[in-house]
Amino acid sequence: MLGLDNPWTISMGPRVLQSLLAAVGDLYVFKLASSLFGAPVAPFALLCNLFSWFTFYAITRTLSNSIETSLFPAVLLCWLKATQESDVQKIAWFTRLYLLLAAVTTVLRSTTALLWPVLIIAHLWRRWDSKWRVAFEVMLVGCLSLGLSMALDMYCYGRFVLVQWEFVRFNILEGHSALYGTHPWHWYFTECAPVITFTLLPLFLLGVWYSSPAQRVFFYVGVWLLVSYSILGHKELRYIMALLPIASVYAGYFIHSIIQKGRPILRGVVWMLLCANVPMALYFSLVHQAGTTAVMEILRKEITPHSSVMFLMPCHSTPFYSHIHQNITMQFLECNPPINPDSKDISKDFYASPLSWLASRYQDASSLPSHLVMFNSLVEDINRFLDTRGYSEVARVFHSHFPEDKRYGSHVLLFERKS
Repeated sequence: MLGLDNPWTISMGPRVLQSLLAAVGDLYVFKLASSLFGAPVAPFALLCNLFSWFTFYAITRTLSNSIETSLFPAVLLCWLKATQESDVQKIAWFTRLYLLLAAVTTVLRSTTALLWPVLIIAHLWRRWDSKWRVAFEVMLVGCLSLGLSMALDMYCYGRFVLVQWEFVRFNILEGHSALYGTHPWHWYFTECAPVITFTLLPLFLLGVWYSSPAQRVFFYVGVWLLVSYSILGHKELRYIMALLPIASVYAGYFIHSIIQKGRPILRGVVWMLLCANVPMALYFSLVHQAGTTAVMEILRKEITPHSSVMFLMPCHSTPFYSHIHQNITMQFLECNPPINPDSKDISKDFYASPLSWLASRYQDASSLPSHLVMFNSLVEDINRFLDTRGYSEVARVFHSHFPEDKRYGSHVLLFERKS
C-alpha cells in the first residue's frame, strides 16, 4: 500500500533508522559534555565523536551494540541530572528515565546489565539521603522491564522462556560463547580499546587527568566496562563501543583546555590526531571487506524467479534475503556450534575437502544451483567442478587488501551455470 515492499527499503531502511538513532546519540554526547564540563566544551566533544573512525565505521550498522552506544550518552546524562538536581520531582524523573533507558539496552543485549551496578552504586553514594527511594525506583523499573520482556518472549516463542537466563546459561555457565573464538583476559585493555579509540586515546586520558575527581565518574564507568567484559571469554571490538562516547567527552574537554591556554603547537598536534581518523574511517567503511555486500546488488540483477544460489563462503559472509528480496532458493555453508551430537559444521566439512564435498552434494545435475558465490581463493580448489558443470564467471568484486585467512580472498566472484 505504501510502496515500501522493495529491496532498497528492506536492506537500507534499518540502516537509515539506525543513522537517525546515531544522530540522537551525537546530540546527547553534546549535552553530556555540556552538563559535565560546561557549554564551551560540548562542541569539541561532539567533534571528537564525529571524528572517531570506529564510530563512523560501526554506529550505523544494524547491531544491538550500535543501539546501545547511541543510547549510552543519554543514560549517562540522565544519571548525571539525577545526582545533581535539587528538585525532588526532577530527581525522580531523571532517575526513572536513566533506569528505563538502561533497561532497554539490557533487554536488547543482556551483557549490558554488567554496566549498570556501578552507576546505581554511585547514585546511592551521591544520594544516600534518598537511598530507599532510589532502591525502590531500581526495583520498580527492573521488574516492569523484565516482565514486559518475558511477556514478549512468551508471545514470540509460544512458551515460557527467560532469555536473559538462557543467555547466561549458554554463554557463561556452559561456556559456549568460546566456540566463536576467545581472547586473553587483557585483550580489551591492551588491543581492543587502543584500536577503537585510536588517536582519541591520548586525548581521552589527558582529559581525565585534567578533570576534577568528581568529573571522573564516567571514566570509572568506562574502566568498569572493560573490566566486566574482560571476564567473558568471547570478545569483539564492537562489544565495547559504548566506551567511545565517554572517550569523546573527555577528549573534548582536553582540546578545549589546550585552546584556552593558547598553545599553537599543541593545538596543531591535536588537530593532526583528529584528522588521522578520516582516512581510517573512509577506508574501513567504503573499501575494506565491501565485496560481500556489493556482490549482492549484482546478484539481485542477475537472478530470475527460477534461479537458485549457493554461497560457498564462510557462514554469514554476505547479507541474505534482505538484499535479494525475491522468493528464490538460497543456501550457504552452515556453521552450527557443536553443542549437541546432531550439530553439524557444514562449513568445516566443506573446507576440509571442497571438491569432494561438492561431488557428494551435487551428484544429480538437476540439483545444481544456477549461481555460485565464492572468494577467489577457492577457485583453484574447485576449478574442475566449475568447468565440468558449466559454470562461468559473470562478476568479480574487490573485497579486501588483507584477507583474514585462506578461506577468504581479495575478491568475491559470482558464477552462473549455462544450461
